[in-house]
Amino acid sequence: METFGQKIKQLRQDNNMTQAELAKRLNTSNVLISMWEHNAWLPSVAYLQKICRVFGISLAYFDKAGEKVCKS
Repeated sequence: METFGQKIKQLRQDNNMTQAELAKRLNTSNVLISMWEHNAWLPSVAYLQKICRVFGISLAYFDKAGEKVCKS
């Protein structure tokens, strides 16, 4: 099963974004993006919502069980 970090990294790469570009869109640092991608830290709900808006996905994308959590 894909980890949260792998999912973030895949989304970013699929959209041809660097960590710095994603960080700028989320108004954070690329260090924090790296920490998420390496599963060293999980984003807050506020950041999860921003990530969903940036990539046009729902929070369900991150649900391990694949169940619908909620829509962004």
